[in-house]
Amino acid sequence: YGMRYTAKVLKSSLREKFPDASEDELFKVVGNLLYYRYMNPAIVAPDGFDIIDVAAGGGLHTDHRRNLGSIAKLLQHAASSKSIEGETGQLRTINDYL
Repeated sequence: YGMRYTAKVLKSSLREKFPDASEDELFKVVGNLLYYRYMNPAIVAPDGFDIIDVAAGGGLHTDHRRNLGSIAKLLQHAASSKSIEGETGQLRTINDYL
């Protein structure tokens, strides 16, 4: 409920501030804010948000953290309809699906 309310208030505020903006533009701004502020940090660092139980002295393995970073990057590119380029060769194979 909290995230839906935040999206509703943000969209209403943006509509007041930018009355000529299209619905698509407003939804894009709202979606980006919610993703980058709330979802992406929880995906990349779930231990920092108590999403996973980290045993005493334990933590996420380096491979797990790298995989979560790849998932976050994939979601970012899928949401923005961009292809994946650069140094992440293993992710470039997914471009056909994006």
